Amino acid sequence: MYFDHISKPKQYDKLLLLFAWLYSCVLLVTFHRKDLIFYFFQNFEIQLCNKGTEKMNFLMSVGIYR
Repeated sequence: MYFDHISKPKQYDKLLLLFAWLYSCVLLVTFHRKDLIFYFFQNFEIQLCNKGTEKMNFLMSVGIYR
């Protein structure tokens, strides 16, 4: 029949539902614990600064950057 494909759940429908459920859980956590998000971004920023400093130190030791 023509409408058979509508009634059958497909694999991407299950994946979309799983993604929506995980996203709603993440939103609930972020609204209740905003300090965790700020801590994550602060830690990420520190890691980026450390990587930039390491790269700059390497370039200075090689003599490319003065």
